[in-house]
This record gives sequence, structure tokens and C-alpha cells, in this order.
Amino acid sequence: MKSLQVLKKTIFLLIIFSANIQLAICQTVIGSWATLASGARPQSIAVDASGNVYTGNYGNYSVSKITPAGVCTQSWAVLAPFAQPTAIAIDAVGNVYTANLGNITVSKITAAGVCTQSWATLGANPTGIAIDASGNVYTANYSNNTVSKITPAGVCTQSWATLASGAGPNALAIDAVGNVYTANYSNNTVSKITPAGTCTQAWATLASNASPFSIAIDASGNVFVANKNGTVSKITPEAVCTQSWAALASGTMPYSVAVDASGNVYTANFSSGTVSRITPAGVLRKVGQLAHILTA
Repeated sequence: MKSLQVLKKTIFLLIIFSANIQLAICQTVIGSWATLASGARPQSIAVDASGNVYTGNYGNYSVSKITPAGVCTQSWAVLAPFAQPTAIAIDAVGNVYTANLGNITVSKITAAGVCTQSWATLGANPTGIAIDASGNVYTANYSNNTVSKITPAGVCTQSWATLASGAGPNALAIDAVGNVYTANYSNNTVSKITPAGTCTQAWATLASNASPFSIAIDASGNVFVANKNGTVSKITPEAVCTQSWAALASGTMPYSVAVDASGNVYTANFSSGTVSRITPAGVLRKVGQLAHILTA
């Protein structure tokens, strides 16, 4: 009887210990922190230095702004009809830029919400956008396998870099020294382009079924790619590629990837409606699994 009581007490303490650990490592998830207008269909998101969140709304051709307190301005900026913004980025002074798939333009919106609809006109459909430290804007153009560069004054070089035929660049990211990297959906590669525009087409080659959606870079220059096949690839600055650096749950489709200041990698998973967190060591956090929590 005494042994049974000891066992029950041990189990009870273990449950309390487990619950405390889970509370310590988990964030509170609010299902509807901000609700957008019906039909908005947000396809991209960015956060400014003050913590304001902006969404590019593919469905109703607008940009919404949400304060850190969750107050949402639905149509903070209204884009041209059928603009269909697919990507969004913010520069150092708070200007917001959208890459508009529908009308092949880039819109610029000041921090005050003043919108220049066709700040730059491209020659192909943009699917990704990024800004370097000097304020130059780059777009990944899926339809003609190019990268465009736009100066802070709005001067556009349509084909600043040309990728391989059939590459299908879906997204791009810029490292600390100005190199541009593209995630090429159609030929499963990552291209690297120097600040001078010199392009290494297949700087890294991914798995044949990867179909990369998104790309991000950490402070050390490591490149992370979110792949349709449910994996995250990691590529070192020397181009050493770990194809399945992290494997997500079966059926998970990571549509976007981001890295925080501590090197944790996050994926937004389109098919499952979840967000995965991966430590710098490549450990996938699975909240609720006691064995993992106790050993993580």
C-alpha cells in the first residue's frame, strides 16, 4: 500500500512538473487576435520596428494595419483593382512595399498611409519582395525568371539578374552584405546574386521534390528554405546544404519561413494552419509531448 501511495505521488508530481514546463515554453495562442474583412485573403505579412503588423490582402487588393494592441485598420491602404499583392516588405523608415502579381507593379505606402500605386512597373509577375540596407527594393519575378532591382528613388532595372530558364523564383532574401538569394520553385535550386548582380544559378541544389516556397537568412548567413515537401533545408554560407534539416509532420506544407534574433526558425504551415518552431540545433518543438519536453 505504501509503495502504491508513493507511486501515485510520483505520478502526480510528474504531471505538475510537466504542466509547468509546458507553460514555461509555450506561447499563448489567440485564434482571432485580429479579424480581417471578409474576402481579404491575406497572403503576406510584415512587422515594422514599432511592432505594427501589416498584411497584403490578395482578395480585396488592400493592406491592413494592426497595432501591437490588436487594433485593426482594415483598408489602411487601398491598392488598384486587381493588384493582388502577393508579398510585402518594410524599409528602415517605415515605408511599406507590396509586390502586386495582378498588375505587375510595386506599390509604396508611406508610414502615414499615403499610397503610390505604381511606384515601379515591372516586366513580369512578382511573387517575392525584399529590401537591402540601402533601401533598394528587389522582386522575384516568377513568370520570366528574373530579379528586378528598384532604387529608393523608384528607378527600376527590370532584369537586374536573370536566372535559369524554368527556375521559377518564388521568394527572395538578402544577407547582411547585400547578397540576394532566390528560392526557385520550379527547378529546386537556390540562386545567389552578388550586390554587383553576378548570379550563381544553382548555388545550392535541393531535393528533386522540394518545390521551395520561401527563404530566410539568419545573422550568421545561414539560409533556410521552406519546402512544399514538408521539410526545411539549411544551407551554410559555404553552400553546404542539409536537405531535410527539419522534417515537419506528415502532410504539413510550410508556405513561409522566418528566423528570429536568437536563431529560432519558424514556418507558417498552409495545409495544417499551424506554426512550427525549430531551434538553432534543428530540434522541432512539439508542445504536449512529455518525453520531448523533458529532454529538449
